[in-house]
Amino acid sequence: MTNQKRTHKKIWSTLLFFGLCLLVAFGARALYTLWEDSKVDTDTLFYDALADLNAWDSYRYTLDARLLLNNYKTAETVVSGEVDTEGNLHVFGEIMDTEMEAYQFGETHYRFNSAARKWILLENSPLTTNAVLLMEIEPALNFAFTETVSVAYNGKESVGGDRLFQYTVVPKEGFHVADAYFTDFTYEVGVNGRTGQIEEAVIHAASRTDAQNRLEVLVNFYDINEDFVLTPPEN
Repeated sequence: MTNQKRTHKKIWSTLLFFGLCLLVAFGARALYTLWEDSKVDTDTLFYDALADLNAWDSYRYTLDARLLLNNYKTAETVVSGEVDTEGNLHVFGEIMDTEMEAYQFGETHYRFNSAARKWILLENSPLTTNAVLLMEIEPALNFAFTETVSVAYNGKESVGGDRLFQYTVVPKEGFHVADAYFTDFTYEVGVNGRTGQIEEAVIHAASRTDAQNRLEVLVNFYDINEDFVLTPPEN
């Protein structure tokens, strides 16, 4: 056997070895995923995750809220935000196509004035009295319900290496922070099977004044229960 043939044989043997290793690794990963999934009780997972959410100490989020008329977008809010362990709030993005950034510490409110390039301090916050705004800047408030009309499990999907268990949820009326404005709430919720936490949701609702006007809110939660405290901005 020539040296060249020996080299080719060694290369193919090495490739075969690594191929078998990859197959074993993927198989082990698949078995581990099946084992992890088998421990999840899909009958109780959503309810446990809902109770967990309403006890969160802190979280960060991204949110996209759209007002629709006959499925045509008439207004949109796209924001990111964070609520710290003391209940303070920081939110930034676009609300109804207007750029904004604000901090909320109790009743003290800081709003960034983009024209003057400085922070404006308000002792009486406009955020805490606006129900529609609250559902967008503190999205955990959208889950302040304990009773449901129905909860349907829809299967699971892989997202970022984790498994999200998908549910369609119809809560009972009368719970929502913006209940005076919207009704017929339906939630599509993704619960992380490993952490037992709600990580994403799409919320649908109808206007109380005109059923053709619909609300659609897409929210993602992350850094849940991380230990962080916001500080007031400086000019």
